[in-house]
Amino acid sequence: MKWYVKLALVFGAIVVLVLGFIIYDQITSGKIIYKTIIEGTQGKKQILKFKIEQPEFTHVLIINPSIESGWGDPDVFISATLTDPQNNNIITIGKDVVFGGTRPSPVYQRTYSDYRKKFFFKPALAGKYTLSLTVLTEHVKDVYIAIAQKGR
Repeated sequence: MKWYVKLALVFGAIVVLVLGFIIYDQITSGKIIYKTIIEGTQGKKQILKFKIEQPEFTHVLIINPSIESGWGDPDVFISATLTDPQNNNIITIGKDVVFGGTRPSPVYQRTYSDYRKKFFFKPALAGKYTLSLTVLTEHVKDVYIAIAQKGR
């Protein structure tokens, strides 16, 4: 087999693998119904409001902090509470949740997806939901937040 055929097969396998990861992420995340990027200022409480219209479906809260350039791969801690229209807590994220996952080492650097966390919930009713979020760690540039709706 010629070298360029082998190279084409390797490239094709990489493309299939990347597409597989994208499809898997879409299946586990669902359809995005709300997304925003908020500033990552340490200690600043931020309030987000969004509407859920189909409570019969499982939903996913996706939080993905982004580190300021030049600060490496630090652990990130975020305090957050998701409440329903009647002010009942649905999700509480405390200091025990580490955004960053696997510890970096000389041979491993954290990637964008290592900081991404998904929290699944099933709303009890339709209406306006509130996410209160505070970044507890220094050097967080911003935080991507999304609400996705999955199938039943």
